[in-house]
Amino acid sequence: LRGRSEGREFDELLGDIETNGQNDAITVRRGGDGTFEVAAGRRRLEVCNRLQRPVLARVRELDDQAMLRIQFSENERRADISALERARWFAEVRDRLKSTAKEIAAQFGVDPSTFSLYLRLARFPDEILERLDEPQRLAVLPARRIMEVIENEPVAVQRILDALDDYRRSVTEAGSPADPIAQIDV
Repeated sequence: LRGRSEGREFDELLGDIETNGQNDAITVRRGGDGTFEVAAGRRRLEVCNRLQRPVLARVRELDDQAMLRIQFSENERRADISALERARWFAEVRDRLKSTAKEIAAQFGVDPSTFSLYLRLARFPDEILERLDEPQRLAVLPARRIMEVIENEPVAVQRILDALDDYRRSVTEAGSPADPIAQIDV
């Protein structure tokens, strides 16, 4: 989601690495064409690139399953991972592994009904997310409610977009900043 390289948590990471250096290596695996694929540490990599510093990296021999387990473990330790990021990651895993939802849920210790909900949320419309200042604040319950409306009403997406645009206009005219929580409530 947009915003992973901005905001308070990212700024804190940037400040920490700028002051103290990179203490935790990113984890990568070799690609077939001489490149590297990041298993864990994308935000640390982004910070080092912004600071124009070399990146401390650990190269590991990882098959797809091991790579996904590392990504899952890293993401679960992040305090700021959003429901939609988790949902889209699970959908990508499902497409990559070509396994059943039940098998993937078991592999990552997720209840099958919760996993099914995440797969549903992975289809959340990008055009709505693009209107939100902080899409990572959209929690599971409101996202699920929005998906229910979208699945049952063909014009719901446009109605939601219009409401978000109206909200943006009203706060702009009032000279106030948009409130990310108020946007989600809209």
